[in-house]
Amino acid sequence: MAGNDNGLAAVGAAGLFGIYLDAIFNLYSFTNSSPQTTELFADQRAKTLMKYVRIGDIAGIAVGAVGFMLAPKGQKIWPILGAGSGVIFAHFLYQYALKQGTNGKYKADVSKVKPVYRGQADVTQLVSQPPNYDTYQENAEQARGQR
Repeated sequence: MAGNDNGLAAVGAAGLFGIYLDAIFNLYSFTNSSPQTTELFADQRAKTLMKYVRIGDIAGIAVGAVGFMLAPKGQKIWPILGAGSGVIFAHFLYQYALKQGTNGKYKADVSKVKPVYRGQADVTQLVSQPPNYDTYQENAEQARGQR
């Protein structure tokens, strides 16, 4: 029986670690677009991008703390290790992306973005002008007719 209890404890520990690690990555997905977006727009919006990383850090630490409080005795370390691993990894990944994005090598250049479908305005026009839904409808109808 004792060996069986250790096996269940190991499965429980692995499950708790994985659950909290995954929860942190989902949390960063919720609060941040991606490290790639941070890298591309770091020179323009570094302060804002990293604000959301810090929000993710705080929320991740809170998730780990709640998991610690709710975990059964003998399993309390796993939510902390899972959440902590996720927070540390994600924070440094975004920090690396910020560094790469501010070194001048990587920049988002919307002028090189190609239209998604025929007749679509370029990205800068879409951002600076409200969308023309009639044009979208016409393009959709044309696309349906071409199938």
